[in-house]
Amino acid sequence: MILFVDIEGVLVQQCFRKADTTFRHIILNERNFAWIKSQNFERIFVVTNQKGIGEGWLDEKLFDFQIGYVARALKLYTNTKVDVRYYPYERPNGFLIKDILKEFNIEKNNAVILGNRKNHKKDAALSGLKYIDAKEFKDEN
Repeated sequence: MILFVDIEGVLVQQCFRKADTTFRHIILNERNFAWIKSQNFERIFVVTNQKGIGEGWLDEKLFDFQIGYVARALKLYTNTKVDVRYYPYERPNGFLIKDILKEFNIEKNNAVILGNRKNHKKDAALSGLKYIDAKEFKDEN
């Protein structure tokens, strides 16, 4: 099974804001990392749109560094291949997911989207994948 996941609110608690101009402390979402690890995915695609890059207020090198950190942490924690793909503008991730499905010849019944907001549900509908809501996960503590 292949996983598609956004960074904002799912892998990290907070992401990039217009006021961010320097490295920010990244807080990983441990509950979601643990769930992802428990599912033994074959491959993980971190997909996100970053309109701040296109608008010029988010430095692409800073973004690459931060998302690279998150992707490496996820790879090490889950022992799964992790790829990062993003649009440098605001566009539904569902289009990016459809491109990845085609590029890697991934069957829709062999992939899911993990999200936590209605835009992620829209991405699932647009790409034809099953949606899993991370808000339904319970803390085990």
